[in-house]
Formats: sequence, structure tokens, C-alpha cells
Amino acid sequence: MLEEYFINQNEEWLGAMEIVEIEFPIPSIIKELEDLFLKLNIVPVIAGGVVSDSYLQASGLITENKSSDIDIFLDLKVNENRIRQELMANQEVSDLTEIQQEGIKANYSTEIIDKKASFRYKEHKCDLLFCINNRTKIWDFDLTFRQFMYLNGKLYATQLAVNDSQQEILRVVNPVNGLNTLQRIIEFQQRYGFSVEKRSLNLLLDYIAWRGTKKGLITKEFNNYVPQYFFTGNLRWYYFRWLSQKKAHGRGLFTYLLRTERYYNDYFTDLVGTYNIEYDSNLNYRRFVNKVKDIEFKIETEIEDKEAIINNSGDKVSSVAIDWQNCRRVKTILEALTQLEFEEFISGYLDDDKVRKIYKWHSPKLGKMIEGLEDFISQLDLEYYQNYTLKLCNQLLELFNTRGPSNLEFKLTISQQAEDLLSVSTDRNWTSCLELPEPDQQRISAARVAANLQPNTVVAYITDSNSDQWLGRVLIQLLQNGKLRLEKYYGEPMLKEILINELEEVIEQTGYQLNKLNVSRSCTFIEWEPYSDQGRVKKIDTDIYRKYYIDYSLPSFVRNKLNKIEVECEDNGKAGLFRPQRNLY
Repeated sequence: MLEEYFINQNEEWLGAMEIVEIEFPIPSIIKELEDLFLKLNIVPVIAGGVVSDSYLQASGLITENKSSDIDIFLDLKVNENRIRQELMANQEVSDLTEIQQEGIKANYSTEIIDKKASFRYKEHKCDLLFCINNRTKIWDFDLTFRQFMYLNGKLYATQLAVNDSQQEILRVVNPVNGLNTLQRIIEFQQRYGFSVEKRSLNLLLDYIAWRGTKKGLITKEFNNYVPQYFFTGNLRWYYFRWLSQKKAHGRGLFTYLLRTERYYNDYFTDLVGTYNIEYDSNLNYRRFVNKVKDIEFKIETEIEDKEAIINNSGDKVSSVAIDWQNCRRVKTILEALTQLEFEEFISGYLDDDKVRKIYKWHSPKLGKMIEGLEDFISQLDLEYYQNYTLKLCNQLLELFNTRGPSNLEFKLTISQQAEDLLSVSTDRNWTSCLELPEPDQQRISAARVAANLQPNTVVAYITDSNSDQWLGRVLIQLLQNGKLRLEKYYGEPMLKEILINELEEVIEQTGYQLNKLNVSRSCTFIEWEPYSDQGRVKKIDTDIYRKYYIDYSLPSFVRNKLNKIEVECEDNGKAGLFRPQRNLY
């Protein structure tokens, strides 16, 4: 059994991205702006060129403040109307713009992710931004030497900002602004005489090429001008997809963690790895039938929607008209396949009586039937599930071609690789709130994926022995008592038991423990709110960082009701209702 547990050490995990308090003279204009908002009981975060240049000047790196721009960050929930009224009444304020807001389409409404306006205060240009992470907004700045801020009478900066400023380096940590950041680098080089950190410049150029190619503004040949990729392979792809999400925040911290691999936790060293599994059964048959039922449900759902549209329109000639004969053929094939017997699956031939019930189909050969099914579904022109159902048809054919009554071999992989942590529900055969959408197809919860890059989380997934395709996965959370907690299983239902049983055995054999008590709490998450299917996410109030933890304990009123049930289960020698299936102690 391991003797030392991982303890929350924010400074160790954040590394040079830790926001530290520093001291240097600040211009009086900053205090004046702060007082303006304090009158409204609003605590602003003030940053921008005036603040960072004050540090450079105090450090002797420049002789005078070279900037006049000021950024003011407020919490998204403050009353913008009161702020506008106060600014309009101030004689020193001019050129106040209307407040513009940006949102993401949610299921039934639009979620506002930021609001902004600008004005002039005396000779200074001020940008006012209402955002969800105003106290850690400097983690979103594109260049490290600008990561300075003023809050509650104190000055703060990331340690990396201090280091790079002293070394007169321009380092890109958030390339999302693309060409604007490139233009700023050129301008700052001329203004300050700083040198550009070349690897981070390559990151910026690579992102510009990737984003421009996606929008059709840049040809793929532009990539040839990128000297060296900052990230490679799937990690590059997942990084850019996450970065491009409008609700993503802490992008500079995200880049830093990936580049330095600080999300690794040595506590998991004995646990991570790949383990072989042998299972004496034919799972292909059960997986085959389950996928058929999934196709059947998706097609029935969409056909019902189309019928409703046609009936409501009252128009016999409708844009969503259905090929009823082909639809009938698809439905009868799926009905026959859902009733498929194991012997039929192994032999590859459907019973003749079942074949006769299929509309306009005569061959009993299952392989030919599956190939035909794919073609027939493609002719239905489904609006929502076309690609999904065709993909399942390909998987049906693969399961059928690899069928056999012999032992099946799988691999269980327990990983804390960034590529795996960022793709737990991306490019998989399942979806969840942790799926990364394509660029410009925003999801409300996409930013939660970044929470997996904290040293609290590893992922366990199962694959075929000769394939890297994930068939199922479980997130494993580290608790404050050093024990482990399994989150919800996603993947093929028939593999859940295999994955969980093998995972519990590996955890026990490697000296770790699963938490079997009803009272447990995860280690702390910073900046990004985690997602949990098994516990309640709670927020911790702090001066600067936004912190969260997952509370896995049952509500007291539920726990009291279950006490008698658990006692009865224990008396009968059975596991309690909310305890792991296997006793690891």
C-alpha cells in the first residue's frame, strides 16, 4: 500500500503560472478608476499596458510608460446599466460605447459569455469587459509580459510574466487571436526591443494556419512555412479544438500545462499502464444486437419527426417527403436483426421464415443483408442521424466478420496522457458533456474538458487487443483521503462489467484503494469546473482563484433513509446499495 498521498499543492501544479503578489509603484489613474467602481460596490480587476509598463519602468527595463490602454474586468453578473449611468455622469469619461454581448446557443436559450464596452478616461483608452473569470483573466492574455493586474489595492502577476519581463522575452501562451497577436508582437518588438521566444511563435503561426485552413482563408501549403509544430498528432488537433471554443477560458494556463506536462501526478505511477484481459464468451453477438437496436431507435425517431412535419403542414408534396417503400424495407430488416439468434449470428444465415417477413429482400446471408442495409439507409436522406447510423452499419459488418465462439482478448489502459484526458468523449462511439465540438460548433460545457488536466484525474479505457479504438471508458478521481473514486461508465454496455471488474482488480493489486464510504470529497480543481455523474460539484470562495471540488457524499436526508437498508445488506452478507461490488480491503 502506498504510504504517501498526493496533497493539494496549487503552487506545484500551477508552476510558473501561479499568480503571485508583487510590489511596484502604480499610476494614480489606476486608483481613480478603482474608486469609480467601488462606489457601486463593484471590485474591478485592472490590467493592460499601463499596469504592465509600470512594472517594466520600475524594474528599469524601460525609461517611461509606453502605453495608455487600460483593461477593466468585471464579473459577468454585475448590473451593466448602473455602470453605464455612473460612467455617463462622470465628467472625465468620454466616448462611451454601447455594451455589446456575445453568447452561445444553448438548448432553449442563449447563454451570455461576455459583454464589453469602451470609453476614454482623461487621456487613457479603457476597455470594459464583463466575463466569467475576471480575477484570473490574465491567464487568457496572449503574451506573458502583459500578465499583470491590480486587484483590491494589490498588484499581481504570473511568475512567468515576471521571469519573461526580466529576460525581455515576448512569449505567446494563447494564440487564439491569431493575426492580431502577430501584429502585436511586431509592434512590441519595435516599442520595447524585446526578443520573441521562437517555439511559442511557431505555435502562433501553426494556429493561424490551422484556423485559416478551417475557414477556407488559407491554403494548406501555408503549413509549410511553420518551422516546427509546438504540439503534434492528435494532441495538436484536440488542443486547437478546445482553444477555439468561445467559452474556453484560462487558455494561457491550458497551453502552459500541456507544454510542461504539469498535469502528471507521480501518485498514479504504479497504476497507469496497459493490462491484458481474456474473456471467455462471444461478446460480438451482444454488441451486434445492441447496435442494431440503436440504429432502429434513431431511424424510428427521425421518421416519426418527419411524419409529424408532413401531417402538420397539410401539404402532400413536402420537402421532407419519405420514401415509404425503402423505409419499410429498412424497418423490416432491422426488426429481423433485433430478433437474431446466436446460432444464426455464428452461422451467418438468417432463418428462412424471418427472411420472408422482410420487405423486398430474399437473401438469408447476413453479410449481404448488412451491406444492403447501409445502402438502403443512405437512400433515406436522414437529416439528423445519417452519418451516425451509417457508421454503426460499418461497425455491424466488422462485428459480423470477426465473430467466433473463441475467447476474446481486450486491453485495459489506465492513462494520464493529455491526448487521452482531452478526448474522453471526443471522436468516440458515445457522447457526453465532455465532448469537444468542431470549431464554430460551440457547446456550453466544452470548457469543462480542461478540468481533466489537473493532477486529480486519470482515465481507464478498454480496447480490442489489436486495436486502439476505445470501446468504453471510466474517469478515476483522486480523493483527499488518497483513495480513488470511479465516475460513470461510457461505452458499449456489454463491456461495462469487464472493464469495471478488471479495473477494480488492478487497483487492488497495485496497492491503491477504492473509496467505499458514503462520505468522500475529491481533491481541489482550479479555474475549470469539473463535471461529475456521480457527485455534486461545489465551489470554494477564494481571493483570486476559482476552486471546485466534487462532493461524493450522499445528502444527509438520503443517507438517513438508507442506513437501515445498508445494515440489512451487511447482515445478509451482501454489499451495501452505494458501495463497490467488490470488497478491496
